[in-house]
Amino acid sequence: MQPQDVVVRLTLFLLLAFCLLGSAATASAASKTWVPTTGGLWTTAANWNPSGAPAEGDDVTIPADQSANITAVPAMTLSNLTINGTCIFAAATSGTALTASNSFTVISGKTLTLGAPSARLNFTLASTATGTIAGTVVVTSGGGTFLCNGDLTMTSTGIINGPGIFTLSAGATLRIGSTAGISSSGSSGNIQVSGGLNYNVAANYVYDGTANQTTGTGLPSNLTGSLTINNPGNTVTLNNAETIASGGTVNIVSGTFATGTSLTMATTSSINRSGGTVTGTLQGSGVYNVTYTGNSMTTSSELSGAGLNNVTVNLSAGQTLTLGANVSPDGNLTVNSGALDLSTFTINRSSSGGIFTLANGATLLVGGASNFPANYSAVNLGDTSTVNYDAAGAQNVSAQTYGNLIFSGSGTKSIVSGTSITGNLNIGSGAIASIGSGLVIPVGSLTLGGLGEASGTWGSTTATLATFHND
Repeated sequence: MQPQDVVVRLTLFLLLAFCLLGSAATASAASKTWVPTTGGLWTTAANWNPSGAPAEGDDVTIPADQSANITAVPAMTLSNLTINGTCIFAAATSGTALTASNSFTVISGKTLTLGAPSARLNFTLASTATGTIAGTVVVTSGGGTFLCNGDLTMTSTGIINGPGIFTLSAGATLRIGSTAGISSSGSSGNIQVSGGLNYNVAANYVYDGTANQTTGTGLPSNLTGSLTINNPGNTVTLNNAETIASGGTVNIVSGTFATGTSLTMATTSSINRSGGTVTGTLQGSGVYNVTYTGNSMTTSSELSGAGLNNVTVNLSAGQTLTLGANVSPDGNLTVNSGALDLSTFTINRSSSGGIFTLANGATLLVGGASNFPANYSAVNLGDTSTVNYDAAGAQNVSAQTYGNLIFSGSGTKSIVSGTSITGNLNIGSGAIASIGSGLVIPVGSLTLGGLGEASGTWGSTTATLATFHND
């Protein structure tokens, strides 16, 4: 036998072994559906379809209401647990732990009771799992717990209640659909247990209801995780003092976040806005950053804090962020993609320093008489970036090295010494470019009224071209 034959046969053997192991692993995971409607022993094979009690990693569905307890529920980890019927899980041994590692669902109108007298059951939604509760989960007394390490959605009708304990771990996510949010006492909102509420400051809180919401008193302050507002067409009102601590983030996705005077941004916190809007006035002087993504929008109160530092625009191509008020960041202004429309407002740095960057492919629209971003120690305008002075009136053009420069709208655009254009200078039909006497402004190419012009010198009686007037 040749050496290469040995290698080939060994390779085939290993591939076959892996296939067999994979088949065995797949075969070990089963979907089990509860058969009775009168409760019964979890461990009885005939109570399941297909026959046989669930094993570790199986999927379990309770399809119908039960008139008695499902008993002897063992300590185990299921992949998916789906509750389509009202039922009570009584533990085999009080304090037994039941875990869902992939998904957990309780449909609207149905109730899952975790545990029974002397048969307490502790439930864990694993960090790898997602859960949706549209019905009710009852956590029983005697130290019964619902531990969320994963991503749990509580719809507007979803409730966790009972005399037990609810814990949301660091890194876990709670999606809150109740109009009352979450309460620190458990008296209202999605989580209404009376045995103890543990909302971790490093968890993620998402308000994604379908009507107006209040955050509730349960939202922890000094949040180092994230607070997300995603309630399209509605308002989420912050009704308790809240501080976003160092490393914490506010995400505005959709809807209005009404902060009043209750939101404080601490140093090195941040706001990410991809939609929606913010009202109120941010409190404190903590140094925080704001980043914009997604589609067109107008700035709002996210820029109102005294500690506003860096402002970054990362909009989708063709989308525009419109400045809605004068703001004075303490850090850098960066437009990486999309457009920033200043309108007639200013975004001048609070004091000299920092960097203003307009990246290649990005656009800045300047609509005021003289409101190009000022007080930045360095201005970096990408070679393929575009600055458009678009006011319907006279404007002063900042002395910069531009990528592409457009004069649109109407009126005179006055160019001063120190100005150059790497790319194209485009002068619209309603605009007039005024260049100071004796100045030479180098440009890569020139477009007048939509028509490209020949190379040469324009704009003086000594011009090399037959047509030299810029009006």
